[in-house]
Amino acid sequence: MTDKNGHSEKPIWQIVNEKFACDHEVVHLRLRGSNQYVYQCDTCGRATTSAIAHDKLNEDEKAKAGRFNPAIQDHWQAARDDYRKSLVEMRSRKMSMSYADWRRGHEWQRQRQRVMHRDGMICQACNENLATEVHHLTYKYHPHTPDFFLQSVCRACHERITARDKGES
Repeated sequence: MTDKNGHSEKPIWQIVNEKFACDHEVVHLRLRGSNQYVYQCDTCGRATTSAIAHDKLNEDEKAKAGRFNPAIQDHWQAARDDYRKSLVEMRSRKMSMSYADWRRGHEWQRQRQRVMHRDGMICQACNENLATEVHHLTYKYHPHTPDFFLQSVCRACHERITARDKGES
């Protein structure tokens, strides 16, 4: 999938990871379990350190330490999952548009022009006529067909190829 500038869109996992990257700016000492102290991020809920030895903490630090809160991490993960699902649904809606709508779209028009330019505006079937159309060698990757599965063709050749593909000739 490409963006409005014709660049490949990032994979969903990468977008989610970037949006939910946590810099752990706000951390607090917390008691996890009955005897394990860690610093927990108040944003994502992760422990930002390994267990801290009891003898490394003074009594005041231990007394002020709150309880480790797994709900923070659960809330962060739920928000992350909801965001991922919304991206999947959005991309799914983009992909399910009708073929006619897709053909009128900016993305296809840019790809079509790119293929026609690559082929020098010459029909790749007869190598004689001016190409006026772009033929899909396969629809397997639709709507994200790589350019190498597309060929510029003239109307007569396109009709002949399409008829053959449909078993009409």
